[in-house]
Amino acid sequence: MGTENLSQESLDAPKPAPPPADYIPVDLLPAHALERIEHLLSQEEKDTLDKARIAGRDAKRAAAVKDKAERDASSKRAADAVKEVVERGEQDGEEEKQDPALLKPGAPAFELEVPETLTPSQQEAAKGYAEDVAAIATQANISQVEAQVIYETAMDIAATVMPSGEEPNLANADECLSVMNSRWGVEETQALIADSSKAVARLGADVRAWLNTPNEVGEVIGNSPAAVYALAMYQRGVTGMTALKATMEVERLRQTPEYQQGKKAVTDKVALLMKISTRFSNTEPTQQQPKSKILSPQEVMRGKVEQEIAAIRKNPDYINMTDTKKRAPLVKRMGELMTQVYGA
Repeated sequence: MGTENLSQESLDAPKPAPPPADYIPVDLLPAHALERIEHLLSQEEKDTLDKARIAGRDAKRAAAVKDKAERDASSKRAADAVKEVVERGEQDGEEEKQDPALLKPGAPAFELEVPETLTPSQQEAAKGYAEDVAAIATQANISQVEAQVIYETAMDIAATVMPSGEEPNLANADECLSVMNSRWGVEETQALIADSSKAVARLGADVRAWLNTPNEVGEVIGNSPAAVYALAMYQRGVTGMTALKATMEVERLRQTPEYQQGKKAVTDKVALLMKISTRFSNTEPTQQQPKSKILSPQEVMRGKVEQEIAAIRKNPDYINMTDTKKRAPLVKRMGELMTQVYGA
């Protein structure tokens, strides 16, 4: 290439100095190659090589320190932004302003039961969430029955969303979103997030603050796939269904191709509806019978069926959505029992 297109400044610029005679391009030689020739080097060349190695290690350490400092600064900025939003009391729509620090302005009107199927470590964390959900439900005038369904729905998803039986890192929103996309698909995940956001808008600033304020290790409950799913089901009216309506919806969904294909968006909903439908005997008002009344054969049979339904519901294999081999016969049996109780 000629010099006719180069500027005068380029032509006058000083030429780079040639490398020194003892220069060794360490970054261009693999370690095993250096080891093979190192004994051939003079002491001066070995000293130069050692200096290059030390400089390389120092550069790597400096880069690692800088990278960590940038990550810490980014996390602090995110936490400060959330704190600022909470302190300003920002809210969507025309919600009434509330003090975001007061999640539980008074004692809950009821207590929620912690599922017995959880492991001891999961139960310990679940107790705190039970108190929070009860307080939110009391504040939002949600019935105890529906609050229990919302709570257990969140616990079920939390226990099954990851192979390890735990939730993803709640301090990492991207990881949580990736887990949700993997379980429900991108489109359904976006719909769940949108509906859960609407639920939070209904529940108010206290709930938003509880969901979005990081704890001491940076975890944010609002990132939880379990919380997103339970809030979306509340917003869609699923958690407030009657047992009879839930049973009819289960039968409809079981006939869909999506359920037959095992799509989580449908099988998770069926599991939730089954939870509601099996509460029939506990939530529907029944007329008290005199103690001396002799039960008919039909009443005796229904009682046995309802006892078996309750036993299956407590079976860990029935709740475990990952082991389909163990769960399949229980699901089939549950369908047969529900048909006996409620008809085809």
